[in-house]
Amino acid sequence: MPEPFPNHLVSIPQSIVSFKHYFRVHDQTFGRTALYGLIVSVLVTALGTGLALLEFGREAPKLEARLAKHLEEQLAEKKVRFQDGKALSDAKQPAVMAPYVEGAPADASGPEGARRPKERVLLLVLDTTGGVATWEKAAEEAKCPSPKRIILFGLKGFVSVDTTQPQAAPQGGCGGPPPGPPVQPYVEKNLTDLRKLIEEKGGKMPVETTDSAGAAKFTLEAGKVHLVLHKPDLMVLVDARDKELNVREALDQAVLEHPDMSPPGFLVLVTATNALVKPIYEKEPLMLDFAGRGELTPAMVARWVAGTVRRSYHDYRMGLVTQGLLPGVMGTCFTLLVLALICSVGGLVVSALLRAGFPFAQLFTMAVYAMTPAWLVALVLAAAGLAVGQWGLVVPIAIGMGYTAMAAYRTARELGGTAVAPAPKL
Repeated sequence: MPEPFPNHLVSIPQSIVSFKHYFRVHDQTFGRTALYGLIVSVLVTALGTGLALLEFGREAPKLEARLAKHLEEQLAEKKVRFQDGKALSDAKQPAVMAPYVEGAPADASGPEGARRPKERVLLLVLDTTGGVATWEKAAEEAKCPSPKRIILFGLKGFVSVDTTQPQAAPQGGCGGPPPGPPVQPYVEKNLTDLRKLIEEKGGKMPVETTDSAGAAKFTLEAGKVHLVLHKPDLMVLVDARDKELNVREALDQAVLEHPDMSPPGFLVLVTATNALVKPIYEKEPLMLDFAGRGELTPAMVARWVAGTVRRSYHDYRMGLVTQGLLPGVMGTCFTLLVLALICSVGGLVVSALLRAGFPFAQLFTMAVYAMTPAWLVALVLAAAGLAVGQWGLVVPIAIGMGYTAMAAYRTARELGGTAVAPAPKL
């Protein structure tokens, strides 16, 4: 096809509605093909992000309403009332209320890596007596404190992580650090120090003894991950499985056995003088002082908490969107490259059947352009909530391969069924 080649922006709709368009671009340079792939990746990332934000904007008010209703019912259950700018309740306190959860329950029969507990979106702790005045105390009362140090015992050694350090900051639903700290051996000094530390915190040393090779012998059931101690200063886990030590995986498995140990997305504490909301991703809580607010009611406080949760999560999501745009484009580019390589098989088959002799570079160009309708279908499936896991790629791959095959057929026909010219220089 002689130059000039079609404009890239014109190529986007044309690659969806016209197979003849593939003939116009099939022998262009690799640079033009790469630029088109980049443009499509940027548009797909932007549209995907926009769809996610629209879905959040649609669901956020519904979640806020559900949270407000849940909190109002819980405050009414404890007969919370307000007088002279203070909250009062005759119920036994501190009271840890039932969490608000969303999502499907854990499937114990599923693969180990796929099992997850329900997500605890919000947990309310009530104490108008003054005994629990901070979110740290509330988390401890709810038995889900964020420990400053995590010790994981394994068969061949132990791992100690200081979660207050930036590189080991808690991440994910159960507040654990990323994997990677060094494994330390079970030498006598280490065992003595660990025993003293754990017993000072009210726990029991899980290592009974070690064998001649330095491997641990536990007092606990083999083949499981055990939670031995969970305090604000220290969490102790025992991985009694014959696997490599990994703090992240051990924490995930411990949460499956003890879902309540996982900090909720939002911890809410209502005291006599204020209500505070502590998001899991923030260091400091958001607070509402009752003094000077006029006549408050449980419904008003519940609506404030629910609205604060919504605004906080909105700001958090927007921050993730800003940070994730460039990685998102790079990831989409890589996915497009892989899918185009897969879909070029359709062109290879047609080229072989017609004896058209297409160079692979030209078939790859057709496959890159065929990713436009394939991505369009993927976005439609995602918007409809039908793109589930890896199965979400099956239909786009089929469409991309079909378009590539038809593009090769139409291009061969336009060339009169003769062998095409050599591929252009890259």
